[in-house]
Amino acid sequence: MGLFNQDHKKMSLMDISKATGIGKVSAFRYINTLIELGYLRREPQTKLLKPGPAAILLSNNLMKSFDLLEIIRPYIDEAFNTHNVSIDSALLEGNALLKLYQRVVKEKIMYDLPIVETGLHCTALGKAVLAFLPEKEMKSIVDSLSLIKRSKNTLTTKTSLLADLAKTRKRGYSLNDEEYIIGLVSVGAPLINSEANRAIGAVSLTFSTGEYSLDKMEMKYADTVVDLANEISGVIPIG
Repeated sequence: MGLFNQDHKKMSLMDISKATGIGKVSAFRYINTLIELGYLRREPQTKLLKPGPAAILLSNNLMKSFDLLEIIRPYIDEAFNTHNVSIDSALLEGNALLKLYQRVVKEKIMYDLPIVETGLHCTALGKAVLAFLPEKEMKSIVDSLSLIKRSKNTLTTKTSLLADLAKTRKRGYSLNDEEYIIGLVSVGAPLINSEANRAIGAVSLTFSTGEYSLDKMEMKYADTVVDLANEISGVIPIG
């Protein structure tokens, strides 16, 4: 929460947008999510924003998410334009994913990743993050997850999820076999903070099963998403 200090105890949406260099639409999206999570508060009368009760826990991650959005945007845009594929990116925030940046191919079946996604067990993004966390942290998060059945293919036991995460870590990317929505398959890879040697987020490519089976998608696009994740990981600020 580096934006807030003795001179700036409260800020408007416009203030935050100008201070971070982030457009008003993106800033508005982040702010509403942070209010929902308890990191910011909006005064009912003035609409000014101030740190919420959970702000201290987010002090570093908030600024990194604003900065990282602008850092990764050109890499995702380039991959989107080159391959004409739908791309999602998200950061790990506690036991959930915080949506970062998304490009969607028009006129193709796709879902809009919610701003806060708790289904780490049934998304390529979530599994890519979990698999590349330190083992103790990964198991702690898995233990805390509600393994809600989103489709007939959702992994709903810790044993099956841990086995899938072990495969993910070994091959370097995650797969989603219609586990979130029937008719959609995804391949994801982790965004790694090299200093901490751990995942902080992930990117994924998503396709309808009318375009690709899981096997064909994996064969054609696994290297693409790994390369994209590695490129972004290489420019993630350290510290």
